[in-house]
Parts: sequence; C-alpha cells; structure tokens
Amino acid sequence: MPKLTEAGILETFDAASASYDWPDFGNLNIDTLSSRLIAYRDDERWAVVFNSIIWSDRNLCTAVEPIGNCVSIPVRSDLVQASEALYEDLRKDFYEDPRRKALIEKFRPGGFFWGLFKLMGAKESEMVDPLKEFERTKQDRIMENARFAAKHIDTVNFDYADDGETVVRISVRGEPIVLAQLDVQPQAEVPNDRAFWTAVAVADKYRDRILAQEEELANFFPEGLPPRLLALDDWRHSEEEAPSETETFRLLARAIATGNADDFRPTEKPNTHWKNWFPK
Repeated sequence: MPKLTEAGILETFDAASASYDWPDFGNLNIDTLSSRLIAYRDDERWAVVFNSIIWSDRNLCTAVEPIGNCVSIPVRSDLVQASEALYEDLRKDFYEDPRRKALIEKFRPGGFFWGLFKLMGAKESEMVDPLKEFERTKQDRIMENARFAAKHIDTVNFDYADDGETVVRISVRGEPIVLAQLDVQPQAEVPNDRAFWTAVAVADKYRDRILAQEEELANFFPEGLPPRLLALDDWRHSEEEAPSETETFRLLARAIATGNADDFRPTEKPNTHWKNWFPK
C-alpha cells in the first residue's frame, strides 16, 4: 500500500461524506444519542470508526460506520435473502397490478409511448424499459440494504405496552435492566416523549455496553484491526462543510498520517452531544 498521507486521508473523508457514508447528527429520521470516534493505523493501513448509539423507530441500536483503506463491510447471506424477498414483494405489488402493468407495457419497446417518443425524436438509448430498469438496479439496492443492515447491531430492545407509548421492559444485549433504576429526566428539547427520555437515560447509563465491542468492530477488518491511535467521545463534527474544511478532521488526518496522536490538538468546542442538534 502507498504511504499514508494527510491529503489522501482527507480525500477519503470527503468522498465518504459526499456519498453519505458519514455520520449525520442532524438526520431528521434518527437521533444520535452518543458517539465515539476511534482512529486506527499502522505503517500501511488506517481507519476511522464512528461507533454510535442511535434512536430510530422507537428503539435503540448501535451503528458502526468505518472509513479507511483496510475496511470491508460484511454482507450476511441472511440479510441478502431478506432483501431479495422484500424486492420480490415490491415487484409483485408494483408491476403485477393490472392497471399499472398495462401502463408500463406502453412504455416498453413496441409500446404506444415508446413509439410516440421515437416519433418525437427521442433516441432509443435515452429511453428506459421500466421492467429491465427495475431488474438492473434491484441487485444494487439489495446489496446496499444488506450493507446498511450489517452496520447496525441490535444491542437494545424496548418493549411497549398496548398503547405503543409506555415502555414496560428494556434489555441491553439480552440482559433485562431495572426501569426503576434509570434516571429518566424530561428533556425540554423533546417534549411529551417519555420513551425518548428513557432512551437517553439508557444510553447514558449503559453506554459502554451498548457501543460496539472490539470483536464486533473487527468484523469490518478482514486483515485484523490496526493498532488504536486515539479515541474521542466528543469532537467538533462537520455540518454543512466538507470534512477537509474542518479543524477536527484536518488534525485527525495529520495525526493518522504521522502516527502521532499529539498532532490532534483541537481548539474548537465539541458539538456531538445530541442536544446540539435539537430541535430538528
């Protein structure tokens, strides 16, 4: 492998951010309640792992987002099979509806609209056969879904009463926790959602148990984890700007390239606490 360079690492950061393989603390669909950034490197390999506790669909789980030159996202066969079954159901629901199928046939080669577009001067290479397009992109979508699922670990389970709002049981990695021992504090930023307040209390008290463990992180490194360089529980995360435009990730790239953790000496105030991203 080529020598590690600050510029090359920053380029990888920016590419990951541009392709949405990067934590988004402002995401409207999920709430990141806690996160840890771990940097690894040796003379040839490097990686940064974002290890986060996220609140989504009224449950907590652990997200692992690894970036680097020695990272591979594991794809479990059962996740691929589940995604294939999902897309087969979608295909049946969408394409086998008689009225929709009749319309789609008009867009296929030889169909009414296909011929009309050709008369209007459209090039055949510019026209899309809906059924072929679905099949062409299906496998990519299946693999994308499987990789997304592989990066999320079910570490916490919330059970609700019949009202769908009241939390009655919680387990962390399969072990029940005592609800009465949680310090649940109402949060002004998220009014009238006791389940969210409970999730914050769980994430605070059981943080290290919920975050992915070293052996779980190792699943993303076929050649094994490089030595750990540094770990951060708070940092100034990039928002609208590219990572290469932020102090945090410029300094982090320098530290990884040199192998000297002392090169990472940020001056900006951290913003990764969940309250900094509310209200959404």
